[in-house]
Amino acid sequence: MSDQRIISQANLVYIEQNLAMLKQHAQAMSHQLNAVEQEVEVTRGELEQLISEFLAFVREDRKMKQLQLAETRIVKIRQQIEKEFGHHDEVRRHVLGILQAADVQLIRRETMKTASEELMMAAPRYWLAPALVALAAWIHDDPTLANRAVAEALRRHPDKTCLFFALICRRAGRYAASLAWLEHYFSLQTPKALEREAVVLVDGVTNGVFGIEARARTQEVFRHWLDTLSQDPKFRQKQLSGWMKAFQSYVRQPSDQQFPYLARYSPTWPQLQKALAQAYLHQEVLADFQRLFEGPIEPAPTLVEQVDALLEKLVSHFDEEELSLRREERRLQLIIDHEGDVDIAKSRFDQESQAMQHRVDFGELLSNAAFHPESSHASIATRRFSIALSRDWAQRAHANVTAGYRAQCPRSIEVHIDDWVGSTTDGSNEGELIESIHQHLDSILADHLRKNRLKVVDWVCTAVGFASLVSTIWDGLVGVAIGGAALIGFGIRFARIRQRRKSVIQQVEQARPEYEHALRAILADVVEYRRAYESADKQADQVSEFLESLSSTDFIYSGFDRNRVILT
Repeated sequence: MSDQRIISQANLVYIEQNLAMLKQHAQAMSHQLNAVEQEVEVTRGELEQLISEFLAFVREDRKMKQLQLAETRIVKIRQQIEKEFGHHDEVRRHVLGILQAADVQLIRRETMKTASEELMMAAPRYWLAPALVALAAWIHDDPTLANRAVAEALRRHPDKTCLFFALICRRAGRYAASLAWLEHYFSLQTPKALEREAVVLVDGVTNGVFGIEARARTQEVFRHWLDTLSQDPKFRQKQLSGWMKAFQSYVRQPSDQQFPYLARYSPTWPQLQKALAQAYLHQEVLADFQRLFEGPIEPAPTLVEQVDALLEKLVSHFDEEELSLRREERRLQLIIDHEGDVDIAKSRFDQESQAMQHRVDFGELLSNAAFHPESSHASIATRRFSIALSRDWAQRAHANVTAGYRAQCPRSIEVHIDDWVGSTTDGSNEGELIESIHQHLDSILADHLRKNRLKVVDWVCTAVGFASLVSTIWDGLVGVAIGGAALIGFGIRFARIRQRRKSVIQQVEQARPEYEHALRAILADVVEYRRAYESADKQADQVSEFLESLSSTDFIYSGFDRNRVILT
């Protein structure tokens, strides 16, 4: 009996030593796991940064390739334009050359006539070639040849020929003839399908080229065209939609860095970001319109120079044969201008494409002149006039855009910090949200502690082990082995549970100040967001007032008219 008691005591000491060693191993393993977890987090961060840098490199590489490709292709396009339509440029240069040579009388009339006839043979289908012959014959005082050449020019392109000779007659001071050509031009037009060169007519009116009588007649026609078109509900909707798209083009997305905590913790951020971007458009629109409308326009000092500028625009920018190549040239130029960013260039080109259509209605012509002056070739005066003439559509579109984003701006802002969910409207419920966070963390802690405790099976195993040790008097070493294994298992289980409970308590207590800090930062962003949104939204009234102040009659230059204009 004494020998069995000594053996039993020795075995218990051995078991206790093993349990202590197991506890040390478990603690060491826990520290190692924590270290591995930290290394994994560092590796994940470095990997995400590497992926971000790689994607940025891919984007830059793609942009560089697109830029190089556009630069190569645009050279080929321009060579093709020169090859197929180079003779057009020669005819264009001769038009202004003959006019200016006739002004100073430095070239013989026979030379003008010969040169124009040679160009007629070099450009067999070009409308400007017979118009140039008619001009030379007119200067040479050959009415028979001039009439035949005018008839041929009218056959090839009546619209451009009418505008061309209206400008030529105005340049020569023949007001009645100029008005007669304009009347003929009006008779050829339908406001639903105007030729693109009609912008030259608008340019002439706004820059005071055609004189008092022609200006009054032109404004009457403009009002008639708009009244006719406005009777069609589809046209009204189209104009409204076009102006809304024009205003939407001023939208600039605010950076996530402006409100970093909202962007990180709020699933409502995409809607908030969109609403703020829409509200910012008022500032952009107002600044752009004020730049456009402020200050006087400096017209050409003489009527001759102004008409020559319009003639150059008419003969240089509105030839349908070259349109497809010019469109491709413009698309490639936009890619170059945006340093290879194809998406931005495509968006810009799609907006301008409407301005490069062969035929447009009068409303589109005004919109194109207002918002796409590069592709529509409209002057600043024409842009002012077009916006003022389209004021009613602009006001409705602006009101619709404003009402749209105001309705979509979320009032309640949802906040997620890990698995805690809260909401706020203006950041004033900080105390309530902090209390909710502590309740949430208390619930998490209680749940984890409830899950990490000894179960019934653990106590049963312990009881079995203890009973086995007691029974060693009868069963010998078999009972010691069974009891020792049960007690060792209990010790390992107990150590793990104790470590997990301690870790959970530590994590929850560490999380409390972190959650509070994140929440306060989020609420600060909410307050700043509401201020920025309200400040941007208030500028909608300034835009409305500015549009209301516009009148088309205020943007027509009359400096070339020597007579007074009597308004009735």
